[in-house]
Amino acid sequence: MFMLKFSSKIISWYWKNRRFLPWKETKDPYKIWVSEIILQQTRVEQGRSYYLRFIENFPSVAVLAKANEEDVLHLWQGLGYYSRARNMHTAAKQIIADFNGVFPRNYHDILSLKGVGEYTAKAIASYSYNDAYAVVDANVKRIIARIYGIVEAVDNLSTKKQITLILEGLLDKTQAAVFNQAMMDFGSLVCLAKNPKCGICIFSADCKAYKQNTTDLIPVKKAKIKKKKRYFHYIICVDKNKNTLIHKRIKKDIWQHLYEFPLFEDKQILSKKDIVKKINMPARSLALSETKTHILSHQIINANFYILQCENCENFSETPDYNGFKLIKLAEIRQFPFPKIIEQYITNILFN
Repeated sequence: MFMLKFSSKIISWYWKNRRFLPWKETKDPYKIWVSEIILQQTRVEQGRSYYLRFIENFPSVAVLAKANEEDVLHLWQGLGYYSRARNMHTAAKQIIADFNGVFPRNYHDILSLKGVGEYTAKAIASYSYNDAYAVVDANVKRIIARIYGIVEAVDNLSTKKQITLILEGLLDKTQAAVFNQAMMDFGSLVCLAKNPKCGICIFSADCKAYKQNTTDLIPVKKAKIKKKKRYFHYIICVDKNKNTLIHKRIKKDIWQHLYEFPLFEDKQILSKKDIVKKINMPARSLALSETKTHILSHQIINANFYILQCENCENFSETPDYNGFKLIKLAEIRQFPFPKIIEQYITNILFN
């Protein structure tokens, strides 16, 4: 009985309280795919503007597949987790090659796309085609863990399976898309991670966490991984002709395929004297321009930006240490995709 009541109650609540978001007003699997990838590791408020710009610039799979990767990354600039954009670009080409340019219709074909995992495949299948899949994200885990009083860590595989089984039992298979959207919105608007609105919750009478006054303790999560600290020293070479040097990060590391200035990485912040030794080239002046800290999911980047005044950057680009660097006009620098920490430096310091 509770299962039947749960589904009807959450769907009824949804039609009265749902959030109006652009990707929820469509059944187009391409647009839903774009939204799901953007919303990974991104807040809805920030993701909305990126979604609208992405769809405006790449309105279809075909347009995205034909696009230059740098243009895709440039549009993604500031969102982080750039592998998402690279994978989407690859997957668009995959759809053209393997599915005749038509977005896959079933879960298993969707799952075969580059960068698409179980959660995303189920979300697309549910929201686009109303396929009866239970979509389990952080919001859903929190709701189910609290109602059922689950005290095991929700990021454990066994707990996730338990929650998925519970949700599959609650799911209205004839209204899967609406049910899943309702769960997302309920977690975002009522069953909040902090200070949940239990006073207006339609499930408070059945919620074990609420009855036991443990909503602030549930859901339980594993201890966070200690973040690795890295120390970057960027050299912004500027010559008398207003040229500078940049290069694309090719190695499998953070910010792959994005551009950056010449970089020295060390195990600690280096002094200006140390930097001068490492540069090993004549310079009119070297000055510390800015110090910034950028926090990623598993790393903390401490970056120092140095301005290097010189006669001719082109001479430096021909030396072994700078071989492969691109010589560009400083005024053209915004045409290239950079990691957020560098893009912010360019906007707020270099051109301010």
